[in-house]
Amino acid sequence: MGLVTDVLAVLRGGATPAGAVEIEDQEGREPGFVAVDLGRPDGRPTPVGILAVVDRMADTIAEAVVGLPAGEEIPDGWMMDAAGRLVRLANVREADRLQDEVARSLALEGLLLHELLKDYKARSLGDMADLAATVAKEYQAVIGGKRGNMTLTTFDGLWKVQRTYRDVISFGVEIQAAKQLVGECFEAWVARLRANGGGPEVDAIVGNIEAVIDRAFVANKKGDLRTGPVLELLRTEIDDPRWQTAMDALSESIEVSGSAVYVRVYRRGEADQYLPIPIDLASV
Repeated sequence: MGLVTDVLAVLRGGATPAGAVEIEDQEGREPGFVAVDLGRPDGRPTPVGILAVVDRMADTIAEAVVGLPAGEEIPDGWMMDAAGRLVRLANVREADRLQDEVARSLALEGLLLHELLKDYKARSLGDMADLAATVAKEYQAVIGGKRGNMTLTTFDGLWKVQRTYRDVISFGVEIQAAKQLVGECFEAWVARLRANGGGPEVDAIVGNIEAVIDRAFVANKKGDLRTGPVLELLRTEIDDPRWQTAMDALSESIEVSGSAVYVRVYRRGEADQYLPIPIDLASV
């Protein structure tokens, strides 16, 4: 079944033989079964609940594969180029064929990972919301804080899952006044340092101050300021009226434009410390 065989493995119970994976094809061909060993090499039992987890993930993969756009029918011995033209396989460089294979495989795998993460986030938030509602209704108890943050732990304390809300901060027009006032402070400080004598140490101090200010007010590709560096300025206490005026303008520019929700997973390690399980690509 080619690609479908590689990416679509739906674990089922009931009529499906135990320990088997059902392979389906959106093109209407007959499903088949292949053996899948979910046991551990050292003989330890499979973690409780893992089969249900695999089943849910497989369903998500199935839906993602079915939703892929239909590809063009390409005759054997041919490849299609970016302009939609058929090119004989013999006329395609081996390096280009290899690049096509690797890029296609990684792209499709990335797509499936994206769908799995998207489905996981939606399902986890839904499950936690349902749990909170059930506990509130049946047991007159409250799970989570006023902001909606929630921490769930397994009975054995091995796993912890958190739902965390964070304000999305943007900056109003006052940020321009704050930027100008901070720049005036910087120029005044530099002039005072130069008046008291120059030298490498003064140059280093000036460079450090300039780097902090530039980092705070440099916009990203979308034209937005990064929240962290700007808020660092607010935490910097400087006994200068001009700086305090600038920070007042900066404080007034802060606007809460919404909130973002995060799901974080932790596993208890040594010394009963919970270690995060990264689920974003940059942290893996």
